[in-house]
Amino acid sequence: MLHGGKRFSKVDLIDAYMQVELEESSRRYTTINTHKGSFEYTRIPFGIASAPAIFQRIMEETPAGIEGVLIYLDDLTVTGPDDKKHLER
Repeated sequence: MLHGGKRFSKVDLIDAYMQVELEESSRRYTTINTHKGSFEYTRIPFGIASAPAIFQRIMEETPAGIEGVLIYLDDLTVTGPDDKKHLER
């Protein structure tokens, strides 16, 4: 996938899991209790066992078919044989 690349960029998505909205029916499983009351997450929090697999599946669907793009969890590596192609991707 990265074969032939001469220019590389790495993009690290900040708070990536928190960009994914939880279905209403799943929110009750993320309830936390604090001294100020109980709260449910509306987005996938870090620490949920299935979060990496869910996020990886979403990320693999997003740039599907773009040559020179490699995705691992919340990291994207983009490459191209030259500056022009690298910036296009």
